[in-house]
Amino acid sequence: MGAIAIHMRPSGAELMAMSGPDAEKVLSELPFETQLACIMQVPWKERMRVIMQSPAARELVQSLPAEEVFWMIKQCGIEDSLPLIARTTHDQFQYLIDLDCWQHDQLAPEACLVWYRILGRCNQAKVLEWFKQADDCLLVATLKQFMHVHKIEEESDISEEYDGMPPCTIEGTNFFRFESEDAQIVLLPLLRVLYSHDPGRYQSLVEGIIWDPRFEAEDEALHWRQNRTAENGFPPFDEAIGLYERLNESELRQLVPAVPDVPYQEVPLQATELQVRYALAESRPPDFLRSAVGAAEEGCRSEFEKLLIAAANKVMVADCLEVRDLDDVRRGLRKTAGYISLALEFLGNGNPAAAAALLAQRHPQALFRYGAHLVSSLAERMRRHCGRIWTAEPSRFICFYGSPLADAGLGLSRRRPLFYEGLIGQGSLYRDFESRADIEAASAAVDRLIAADCLLFQFAGLQIEQIDEACVTGGAVREASEITMPALLATLLIARTFDQDTRVPLLDVDSVRTFALRMDEMHGEPGTGLDVFSDQACCWAAGALAHTACNPAAVRELVRDSLAPLIDMLTVVRSGSPDIRYLSSVLVRNS
Repeated sequence: MGAIAIHMRPSGAELMAMSGPDAEKVLSELPFETQLACIMQVPWKERMRVIMQSPAARELVQSLPAEEVFWMIKQCGIEDSLPLIARTTHDQFQYLIDLDCWQHDQLAPEACLVWYRILGRCNQAKVLEWFKQADDCLLVATLKQFMHVHKIEEESDISEEYDGMPPCTIEGTNFFRFESEDAQIVLLPLLRVLYSHDPGRYQSLVEGIIWDPRFEAEDEALHWRQNRTAENGFPPFDEAIGLYERLNESELRQLVPAVPDVPYQEVPLQATELQVRYALAESRPPDFLRSAVGAAEEGCRSEFEKLLIAAANKVMVADCLEVRDLDDVRRGLRKTAGYISLALEFLGNGNPAAAAALLAQRHPQALFRYGAHLVSSLAERMRRHCGRIWTAEPSRFICFYGSPLADAGLGLSRRRPLFYEGLIGQGSLYRDFESRADIEAASAAVDRLIAADCLLFQFAGLQIEQIDEACVTGGAVREASEITMPALLATLLIARTFDQDTRVPLLDVDSVRTFALRMDEMHGEPGTGLDVFSDQACCWAAGALAHTACNPAAVRELVRDSLAPLIDMLTVVRSGSPDIRYLSSVLVRNS
């Protein structure tokens, strides 16, 4: 590996595989910009080790984006990252403090002390750089968490003053009382360095600790921190939340273009990998987004990646995710990529080449807003329908509608709607929406939930309280929570074929046997009668809901799925089993 020619650029994997001397030789022979490009290919956890092999280690560190430095340190651990931290610029170090020493809008004392301890292990130049360039309010706010200062006044009786003073002092005038021994061990040496090199700055800081109210200093420090983080892509919450504002008609018209006149183009996924370094180390962008970016020109791809990261930062603020938590960062980026992919798939009609053309025309934040608009419109339709058994009672909702319908509804009813994977696969997790298939599957689930509610409780006029009492009293179920929507709907449809009150549909054993006999007599072949009954039931249900907004296709699917278990029921009835009153596919009175 040490024989690599100077003009060749080794990959990150090649650099990691080299011995220290070989890596040092190769890096020393490469131009600085080439070294930097090679370093950026190395995973965060291994990057510091490779950087330290270069004669230009300090320059390489200081040329890295601040967020790259932050995640390198997070992956390696703060204590093990001292060589890296000592070489940072003040702005890079300030970024580390801004992200790691705050929990939302409050300082985190434990994190502050950790970083002051690390600062003390750096050289004196680094210590002085921090105390001279950091905001006064931030220094005061952080130090007041750990210490109090008592000052001897010029006109006081020194003999009396000394008796009541804390034991720690540097210059004999200001005495320090630390909140803990650990705080004293960490902070006192830093103050001594500052006093020995810049007594004026030291005295100014001490006066601030004495006289500035802690919470006022912290509020001011938060203000400046918000300004800095906004410059790094983390805007104030009030600005970030605008990403979720519903698009009005004018905005939709501006955003939705005519589909670019480009032929459909299949793009191999292996050729379309985004080079997102920021957080997607353990996951991939959605397939459609990868295809769209792969079909875009290289310059557009690079610019899109930068804008994607900026949009993800905004999403993290809006969703109150913790920007110093790598899992939260990945969650924010996956959601951002998912909503953008969703928008591109809709706007480009599923054509990656058309979506690639859109990438050059539309800002990723505008695309995110369109994706969010699609999701929120679907969630709003779910929330707007006030059903008899609805998401206000999650446990009953789940028991009544069952999975995956109930899970899909509960996912959409969240403050930030989520997609239930069980709608399109074997998964049982909630995640953010990321494809047209997700929207269509969730929309179909909402259609069926609303259709079931309208058919049972609005058109048929069933009263769930009466049904609960009748079913429990009649022995059809032991508890009301055992009543399910498919069983109730199937029972209602069968009860309509008998001369009985369908306001409380509850079958007896004789009715079930009579129904089974009718099904066998229709067309003479087992199963055929049930098909005819299912067709008739679909026509009745569709007619009943014809004047509502219910989706006719969803109504038919709902009826067919509710009647499908009757095949097994009819088999049990034909066998002569005495236990048909315990069938779960319909509600049978135990008498």
